[in-house]
Amino acid sequence: MGKQEGAVNPLAHLNADWLGCDPGKTNMATVAHEERHPSGAVESVWQRSLSAGQYYRQSGNTQHAKTSKAWMAGIQPEHAVLSQVTNYTASLQRYREYVAMTLVTWPAMWAEMSKPRWSNARFRLYGGKQRTLTKFWAETVRGAMVRCNSAATGRPLALAYGAAGFSGGGSMGSRGVPVKQMLREACQQFPGRVLLVHEFHTSRVSSARTNVVAGHAEGFRWLRPVRSMATRSRIRGLMCSTSTGIRFYDRDWEQQLTEQQQQLTKQRQQLQQQRADLRWREQDLTERQHQQEQQLIEQRLLTEQQARIQLFQHQLHRLQQQLKAQKVVEVLV
Repeated sequence: MGKQEGAVNPLAHLNADWLGCDPGKTNMATVAHEERHPSGAVESVWQRSLSAGQYYRQSGNTQHAKTSKAWMAGIQPEHAVLSQVTNYTASLQRYREYVAMTLVTWPAMWAEMSKPRWSNARFRLYGGKQRTLTKFWAETVRGAMVRCNSAATGRPLALAYGAAGFSGGGSMGSRGVPVKQMLREACQQFPGRVLLVHEFHTSRVSSARTNVVAGHAEGFRWLRPVRSMATRSRIRGLMCSTSTGIRFYDRDWEQQLTEQQQQLTKQRQQLQQQRADLRWREQDLTERQHQQEQQLIEQRLLTEQQARIQLFQHQLHRLQQQLKAQKVVEVLV
């Protein structure tokens, strides 16, 4: 939980009404509370969630993107010029072209980006993100207090927060979400009553179904781990039922696979860039070879012409000598 939140002892809050929170990227936070019968059966479930789309709309990020696009229309030619060059290259010549284009477009870009409206818009966006998270957790606390009738019972609210180990940064096909900020806001709304819960073996959703598997939570203690036939060992986080054989996927394992796919995608992009650089180098080398061949041909033609001129001069000199000899003979005769 971090040093600022401190450790939480769940035994100190046995008389509290516990809420469960599952963080994620599609749904940034899904908070739920189960009302149980004294026998242990679940009577009703109260749920509240904040999706990434709601977060982007309520914080003003979507509107900020539209406004920024309208503001950037004035420097669209400069963007078109900059889109033709890149600094992600191993070629010195291409990097020099990028630097030259940047220096050419810099005055127009700086004149637009240095306007006060950009800093004001970013500050409003920052405040909108903070207000959206604070509002969500405040409304969650108020709704949970009404549901649990905390004013009458006097029992505090506690939160079991899923310790999901995923990155909140954006990637291909998903938006970036403030994972750490969500936890900080939760700790502010539930001071000293937030417990991080490990998310392994906590999924009640089957990989073969889209709905919650029927049955009470107490019945899931009979789940057994699945053994891998390849490695002949247990697969961490993957469980199946001994009666139905339904498998339950591990969300952390799925996240690791997603990160591996993203890493492979980055490697493919790097390979494509390297191949493009190699093609450019091959074209440059081919052009240089062609120029060298042209120079050799021109030098050969020039050498042949010089040889012909020398031969012509030699023949002319011989003819002149013969004419002089004939004139001398005629004089003597």
